[in-house]
Amino acid sequence: MNEKDILKRLRIDANNQISLDMTDKHENNALHRAAEKGFTKRVVELDLANKDLIAQTDKMGRNAIHLAAMNGHTETIITLNELNNDLITETDSFGFNALQIAAMSGHIVAMDKLDELDKSLITQKTGTDGFNAIHLAVLAGSAEAIVALFQLYFLKPELLKTPDKRGRLPIDLILDEYLPQLVSSTSLETILHFYTLQDVLEVMINKTHYQRRYSKLFTDVIKVKCQDPRVLQTLKTLNKQEMKIILR
Repeated sequence: MNEKDILKRLRIDANNQISLDMTDKHENNALHRAAEKGFTKRVVELDLANKDLIAQTDKMGRNAIHLAAMNGHTETIITLNELNNDLITETDSFGFNALQIAAMSGHIVAMDKLDELDKSLITQKTGTDGFNAIHLAVLAGSAEAIVALFQLYFLKPELLKTPDKRGRLPIDLILDEYLPQLVSSTSLETILHFYTLQDVLEVMINKTHYQRRYSKLFTDVIKVKCQDPRVLQTLKTLNKQEMKIILR
């Protein structure tokens, strides 16, 4: 039975408890499906019909706000939070909160709203790896997630320099040669855009064996940054080793 049929049946049998408790193969109930599609009015109707639905989770431990965030349904997120403000602080089976899920999907409007609703979400780390939202956006690797990087940096710039449980910064996940399939040079270029010249040089000096694949990109970034008058003071403080990196 598809979503349309389920919703049609629910409309006819609104007082039928068996109908309201139906779930699909992913253990999504009708309210989950409505949240996933952004059917905000239907979410309210289903919550009125059965107050238990909104607190349930699917097979991946995701609640209705997680599903709305994954698909960028901002108005649905607002309504769900009004109906049950416990949902926004919950994490799924992977330890991801709603803002992190929105970031991985590149839904920056939803991400902004979630940050507005709960300022603690953006600083939270995943339980297993200790990834923050920028780590996760980098690993997602999509064009949409890269756009989210800009907004995450705007909201919380310190995330860029916050390590995971293994001491890795978001940039390390890109330079790690064991993760080439998960990331792209565009992600690296985005992060280097936020780095100061000194930051870039430190990466090149300390992680030489990692950054060889991106040597041209590093060189191009340095050339651009050296044209910025604001870096002149930094240039005056460089030692010979750092100058060799710029000139090579």
